[in-house]
Amino acid sequence: MNKSVARRIIILLVMTQFISVIIPQVLNISSVKAQASPTIRAIDSLTGLNNTALGNESEPFPADGLQFTLNFTLNGEASDLLSWNIGVTFDNDSVRCTRALVPQGDLSYVFYGKQGIAVSDLSGQDTLLHEVLVGGGLVNPADSVTVNNALLCVLNFTVLKTGDFTISFVQADTFILDSLDNEIPSDNSGFRCSGVGIETSGTIYIRADGSIDPPTAPIHTADNITYTLTGNITSVLHGIVIERDNVVVDGAGYVVTGSRVIGENGITLTERSNATVKNMTVNNYFWGIYLYSSSGNTLSGNNVANNEHGIWLDSASDNTLSGNVMGGNQYDFGVIGTALSDYLQSVDTSNLVDGKPVYYFVNRSDIVVNADAYPEVGYLGFVSCANVTVKGMSMTNIGNVLLLAYTTGSKITGNNIANNQQGILVKYSSNNTLSDNNITNSARDGIVLESSSDNTLSGNNIANGGLGIWLYSSSNNTLSSNNIADVGTGIKLYSSSGNTLSGNNVTANNHYGIYLGYSSGNTLSDNNLANNWDGILLDYSSGNSIFHNSFVNSTYSQVYSGGSNNNTWDNGYPSGGNYWSDYNRTDADHDGIGDAVYIIAVNNTDRYPLMGMFSEFDWVSLAAPEQRIQTICSSTISNLVYNGTAISFNVTGEDGTAGFCRICIPTILLNVTYKVFVNGTEVTYRLLSFSDETYSYLYFNYTHSTEQVIIIPESPSFLILPLFFTATLLAVIVRRRKIEISDVM
Repeated sequence: MNKSVARRIIILLVMTQFISVIIPQVLNISSVKAQASPTIRAIDSLTGLNNTALGNESEPFPADGLQFTLNFTLNGEASDLLSWNIGVTFDNDSVRCTRALVPQGDLSYVFYGKQGIAVSDLSGQDTLLHEVLVGGGLVNPADSVTVNNALLCVLNFTVLKTGDFTISFVQADTFILDSLDNEIPSDNSGFRCSGVGIETSGTIYIRADGSIDPPTAPIHTADNITYTLTGNITSVLHGIVIERDNVVVDGAGYVVTGSRVIGENGITLTERSNATVKNMTVNNYFWGIYLYSSSGNTLSGNNVANNEHGIWLDSASDNTLSGNVMGGNQYDFGVIGTALSDYLQSVDTSNLVDGKPVYYFVNRSDIVVNADAYPEVGYLGFVSCANVTVKGMSMTNIGNVLLLAYTTGSKITGNNIANNQQGILVKYSSNNTLSDNNITNSARDGIVLESSSDNTLSGNNIANGGLGIWLYSSSNNTLSSNNIADVGTGIKLYSSSGNTLSGNNVTANNHYGIYLGYSSGNTLSDNNLANNWDGILLDYSSGNSIFHNSFVNSTYSQVYSGGSNNNTWDNGYPSGGNYWSDYNRTDADHDGIGDAVYIIAVNNTDRYPLMGMFSEFDWVSLAAPEQRIQTICSSTISNLVYNGTAISFNVTGEDGTAGFCRICIPTILLNVTYKVFVNGTEVTYRLLSFSDETYSYLYFNYTHSTEQVIIIPESPSFLILPLFFTATLLAVIVRRRKIEISDVM
């Protein structure tokens, strides 16, 4: 077993942080020396050689590189083979591996027709690492094979620039083992590849003194003011960096093309003023045109496509954009900064995103944006605006969709926002309402609040994205009755305090239902947290109040607490704490609260865990202030109605099982002796001892199916019960604040 310490037996592809595959425990590596022959080789799939040259000496080397495919093969005859492992390394600034494939369906595959283990096909995924590991093995040692020349795996590579490069075997990770633990190694030659062509590989600078560096670059100027491109530019680094103020850089229709390397820009202006960039085509950069801390510049008539970011203004002010066309970028257009001046730009509707106009409103009020007035929107931004309404819009396949910066008193409601990179971004804004929006398939975030306060987010449906709702350095916001499912993290608070999260339905998310990082003084109540990896993660967050939530079937933990102490997990007695689906204690006194505490972590304890899920219903009348009917129930509650004289609701659970309900009724609604009916049959209830002149607490049991519960005054029941079913509720509204969670019972 000594070799198992010295090498990795890996049946997986290591590229960033992808997929792990369990290795069958069939290997027992001994110290038997490797055979001299056969060997493992890397050969070009087209020529069968262990080298290749790509490109043309008389043509520019393509900015996105040139591709080739390597077959890794067993060369020679070998018997009783059980597993193989390939490890290769390379300079990933020059060469990238874009695909790894174990070709189990290929007749020449070493284990063709056998039960093997293979990595996933990760076509199109790039790796920032400089090593790739691939492996395969047989589950059953009795299935070992004898072969003469066989295919092991296929790797696709891209040469990114001109020069000579080597893809080398990692000897400790490259071998084949047979049933006797004999090892077949690689031939140690690796694979040689080269890129051939004319390469403008460096950055072109327009220097502060007016010179062009390098002087051979395809840019001409006669006066050190106007600079005109005379040919296409291809670069794996920055394209053009402008270091001089008061200049005009005219692309004249030529193309600046990059390699989409992280942090590299097509056109860069840093701390520049009064510069004009026009008629430029910029492709395949991380940032197409990037302005940082620059003011008074003009971008006009540029085509910025197929970059990670299109046109980006970072801490830049008073710039003018017109006639620019953006499309195919992950994020087409963005304005970011930390001061109002950073957002004060002149951007007219001649700028297009995917053929749709950009609307960038500054210092406007009482704007109404709807589908009739604005049928096509490529980007929607409001800066220093007030009383804006955006309603009923459909905004899809855009990138960044909607920005509110330094904007107040606005309503974003009833919009359909789908298949974008980011949904709604609210920065340095207050007293806005975002409600009833459907936000789906956002690659990053559904809704983001940054340095914003006193906003209300309610009734939004967010699904299938990176992060549902994110509050960063934001305070005193209210998040209620939002439905968030199938994203990475449902709700994230970072460095945020004084926020209220209530009645949200946060389910089936890949990481955390709710994440609190360095956040304190927040209140989380009446939220449904079901089928998430972690219900709540607390990261150095203390002093939060967390009660009346339902923690149901978390995959890893109901709550993960790191460096977080002194949070409050209940609302006292008899109000109670939270419902925990893994709490299996008793309730001997039948008050709806468990007899033993629920320990979460050190200094984090729910003193009064609930025996059933908490629900709350608001009742509003023209004749009385808002009142709340609360239940703790082992059933799903639906259709709660109060008609002025009686309360009715349905309880649903698994047929034949026992159910209970504890209901808290404000005495201003019903201040009488009660009768409780389940499906028309009167049942016995207990009036709990902590009932008082303000609230009556009733506890009763039943057998599950779908049952209707009616609570009425004790007399005269022969009149009230029939009348209940025909009552017209003209002045009464009952609103349920808790989302049904019957799917997780």
